[in-house]
Amino acid sequence: GSQGTTGPTGATGANGTTGPTGATGVTGPTGATGVTGPTGATGVAGSTGATGSQGTTGPTGATGANGTTGPTGATGVTGPTGATGVTGPTGATGVTGPTGATGVTGPTGATGVTGPTGATGATGPSASLQSAYNAGSSIITAASPGNIVFTDIAGTQFVVNMNTSTAPTTSMMNIINTGASQGAATTGVNGLQVDFANAGSSAIDNSGLRVNMTSNNNTSGTTLEGINIGNITAQTNATQTGLQIGTGWNYGLSVATKSVIGSGSNTFTFDPNSGPSYAGTARPFKQIVLAAEYAGASLTTKYGVGTDTTNITGSMTSDASVSASLMMNHYTWTSTTASPLQSYTVAVQVKLPQDFSAWCSSSITACGSNTNAIVVNYDTLALENTNNALDVNIYDNADNQVYSSTGNVVGTLDSWGTVNVSDTNLGSTHPWNSAGASAIIFLRMRAMNNYHVLVGSIVLNYVSKF
Repeated sequence: GSQGTTGPTGATGANGTTGPTGATGVTGPTGATGVTGPTGATGVAGSTGATGSQGTTGPTGATGANGTTGPTGATGVTGPTGATGVTGPTGATGVTGPTGATGVTGPTGATGVTGPTGATGATGPSASLQSAYNAGSSIITAASPGNIVFTDIAGTQFVVNMNTSTAPTTSMMNIINTGASQGAATTGVNGLQVDFANAGSSAIDNSGLRVNMTSNNNTSGTTLEGINIGNITAQTNATQTGLQIGTGWNYGLSVATKSVIGSGSNTFTFDPNSGPSYAGTARPFKQIVLAAEYAGASLTTKYGVGTDTTNITGSMTSDASVSASLMMNHYTWTSTTASPLQSYTVAVQVKLPQDFSAWCSSSITACGSNTNAIVVNYDTLALENTNNALDVNIYDNADNQVYSSTGNVVGTLDSWGTVNVSDTNLGSTHPWNSAGASAIIFLRMRAMNNYHVLVGSIVLNYVSKF
């Protein structure tokens, strides 16, 4: 059917709860600054302060400038006239007139009677070069091609002598050809040549060149040489020799006193009283090789710093390996004990020779590649020092430790390793570095569980003083 009529409106519902306050709005811009107020009235003036104390006096001012010069005084009275001067020298003589003509020569007069012979004069001084030449011999003669030759007469000399009251201040004689175009370019041309021969039938002594020196200056630093051959700038392809002695001589060089070759601290000295000696870089390299079994060596439980009283079970033998990589006489220490390491020591006393000067090092050229003072050759079966190892201890005769190196193993199997002892290792607190000094080298060999240690040659490298 049709829709019914709308019912009446219901009563108004109660108000709902107030909603939350909205967010605060953005602050508005700051207002403009207000107008500045009027200036306040001036305050009453304060009372005057007390007067301060007087300051110190200032420095004196600079002196004023000099006044102007006064007027010149009146001219004084003229003095009396001086005495008459000395008469001047006489004028030069006038020119001599011409010589008159020579008169006629008169006749020669008769010869007079010969007078008696005069008495013999006193004997003159002994012959000298000057007197000989005064008697008619030539001092110099010119010979082809343009040489100047001094001809001595028997019993005379050619002498270059200083005045007895004058000391020389430069070389007394010089032979010079060092100018730009004066160098000798011909074989056999010499700065000074002596051709001298002796003769006779009895024993005599002669020299082609004899130098007699007198030393009168005892000041420290003074030097005096009989012959001094100076430095030369050598040419690469030429051969320059400071002193050359030919064949046929009984003695090429005869020296009666100490002789030194070299300079500074690098020398070879030969002394007829004590023999030869070397110093510095002149010292020759020498090497001592101790091959197993070492002469005078002993097997011991003492290893320098202590003594093995336990764990000394094993076998010590000596042998010669024929392996190409291990060819060397050696000691062998091996132990079948499973654990711990078993130890035994080879001890050898070494006395440095009398010619010992210094241990080798990298700073000594003569040593070449032998730069270590001592080299101990050894081999281990294992690469770990828990299975085998070598200890090297060196003690002096006073039982002081000189050197120690422990737990050494090789880096490559089946090859010799080395314990290298440097010169500095042997020259510190308890040095072993002088001729005749002794020390004991302890080689403590340690092994277990069928491992072994081999010790081969001990090599000592040094430079000698003679």
